[in-house]
Amino acid sequence: MCRRMVELTLAIGLILIVPSAWADQHKEPADDYPSDVAFVCFDTLCDLVKVDATAPPPAARIYGVAAVALYEAVMPDTLLNRSLVGQLNGLVSVPQPKKNGKYHWPMVTNAALAQAIRGLFPSASPDSLDAISA
Repeated sequence: MCRRMVELTLAIGLILIVPSAWADQHKEPADDYPSDVAFVCFDTLCDLVKVDATAPPPAARIYGVAAVALYEAVMPDTLLNRSLVGQLNGLVSVPQPKKNGKYHWPMVTNAALAQAIRGLFPSASPDSLDAISA
């Protein structure tokens, strides 16, 4: 009876502990995800710049702002990168993710670039974005 109790306790302990330890060890950093979402968002941004007939210097700034937004959104979970705060003029702070939070990095990419595009093109409606990407 005592041996069965020890075996049962050990089995329950392993069932509860091993999956959480495995999840922490096998957590994929943001830079291991494919960049498909970023490509689609930047294609949409390129189409918006064309439709808006934005001149080259402002268009370059638009792409730069969107790229920095994307970089800062996924940078906290990358292995070797560091923030651009303090390195770029006027970039003094950015929101930080919760410590030990679990994030779906393609969704973070989509949200960051969608917010940047909405900020850069405030007159663009969701319908006009759908028409461009179709």
